[in-house]
Parts: sequence; C-alpha cells; structure tokens
Amino acid sequence: MDEENKTAELPSHKVVLTLENGRMVIVEKTIEGEEKEPEVLDMARAGKEEGYVRYTETAHNAVNTSDAPGLSLSILIRPSLHAQRAGQLAALTAVAAARAIEKLSTIRVRIRWVNDLYCGTRKIAAAVSHAQIKPNGFLDYMVIRILFALSREDFPPKLGDVVRQVFCNEAASLSARLSELTIREFFSLYDVMNTDLSYMDDYRRRSMVIGRRVKVLAGERYVSGHVVEIDNNACLRVQLRRGTRTTVSSRAEVMF
Repeated sequence: MDEENKTAELPSHKVVLTLENGRMVIVEKTIEGEEKEPEVLDMARAGKEEGYVRYTETAHNAVNTSDAPGLSLSILIRPSLHAQRAGQLAALTAVAAARAIEKLSTIRVRIRWVNDLYCGTRKIAAAVSHAQIKPNGFLDYMVIRILFALSREDFPPKLGDVVRQVFCNEAASLSARLSELTIREFFSLYDVMNTDLSYMDDYRRRSMVIGRRVKVLAGERYVSGHVVEIDNNACLRVQLRRGTRTTVSSRAEVMF
C-alpha cells in the first residue's frame, strides 16, 4: 500500500484504516458464533463515534438461497443530513459496494432499487440501514449493514486478489479485502456527498428498474406505470397509465 494508506494496528482484532483523504476508520473483525462486543446499532445508541466498522465472515450468506459463505459489514455514521436525504445514503452505499465488488471480480454489478446488487439475475449483495432521527428531522446516526455472498459462483475473484496484503500485513481473505475496498469506496463518496452527487449518475447507469413496468400503491390499491427516472434523492419517478406522474420513496410502495 502507499504510505498514506497503511493501516495502524490496535490491540486484538481491531485496526485503524487511514483513508486517502486522511480520515481514520476503526475496523473490527469478529468471528461468527464467538462472544463479541455489543452490536454496532447498540454502540451507536450509546454514543459511539462515526467511522466505526465491523465485518464478520459467515458460514452461510444471508443474500440468496445458496448454501455458501458470506460477509456482513456494518458501518456507523453520524451524517449531518435531513432524514429526507436518507435515500441518497442508500444509493451511495450500493454504488460503493458495486465498485468494490468489480475491483475484485470479473462480474458487472447492477442495482435493483433501492440497494440490492445483482449479477445477471442472481442477487449477490444487499444493504439495510437503521437510523435515529432527531426532533429537528436530521439524522442522529445511521448504521448501514451490507451483506455479500462470497461463493465462487456468486463472486468469481480476479486472479491473485484473494492473497493481497491488507490489514496488519497478513494474507487477507476475500472478505477482508472486500471489506477494505468497500470502506474506502463508501467514505470517498460519503465525505463529499454534500457537494458531489456524481455517484447518482453511476447509480442510474447501473439501475435495473429505469424503463421497467411496476405497480405503485395509490391509496389502498396498486396501479400500473413505468419508471421514467431516478431523481437525486434516489426516489423513483413513475409514469402512470392515466398520464400522471408520481414519486416513490419507499420500497413498500412499489411492486416489480
């Protein structure tokens, strides 16, 4: 690694990862099934600072039905953003994970709204988030959890990438390398998201839903339409059959 990108070592199973912009992120590895610290969400509620990340290698992934290994990556942030911009964070997360996967793999990643990642028709990653909103409508914290499927069928790695040197200068598994790259991609976008929304262009290019026919909840029933665009808040703009347009911000409001 370049000098500015080296990791500083902490005791036990934690390291400090220094990013290209100087931000330092605490990264913890945990082992599935072993006793560990409180969940990252509990740590956020207790006041843990932004920039804490935990990753766990799992024997079975939670992304698709394959009986294959997986990776769970949790990122704690405290964004100075109104809750109405939470969709941007979802899109940013999807783009960061997609870019990280493509740096390690031979596949091309597409995104199904809001933040499910696909290779062809197979889902290979997904993200969920939990947030606390302040009385003024701004986010207090958000914990983003990204789940990856890591079988060779899901994730054919590029030759040599699984033995690159990362974290504490030990031969890293695919999960460690994927975690590192996702962290780097995520914070490179997150730290400038107030002034640079170019990741939304990447999000739209990867979209699986633009131009697709969907059903949108209108009152107590679903009506048909097709997605004409995704706006900069990661909301769907849907053209309905009766000629009107509606904006969809919640996954619960649309059926693909």
